[in-house]
Amino acid sequence: MAKSERDAAAGDDYAQAIHEDMAALRADLAKLVESLKGAATAQGDAAYGQFRAATERTRAQAKETMETTAEMIEERPFTSVLIAFGIGLLLGTLFDRRS
Repeated sequence: MAKSERDAAAGDDYAQAIHEDMAALRADLAKLVESLKGAATAQGDAAYGQFRAATERTRAQAKETMETTAEMIEERPFTSVLIAFGIGLLLGTLFDRRS
């Protein structure tokens, strides 16, 4: 009977060790998840900032191009009308549905 009591005690010790290891594993996993969450949030914020900066640059560049085009049209209205007519004629010819 002494042997079965020792085996039972060893089994209890083993079960306790497994329980402690599982608790440590849960804690480590929770730390890892928090760390990954923080890293993902930081990267997301950085990407969003880059996107916003690129959007602002594009918007400013489009505005500048629009203003330059408007100035050119004001300086040379007849030339602008002829260019627009030529572009329209070219596009009409390219997209003509008649064969």
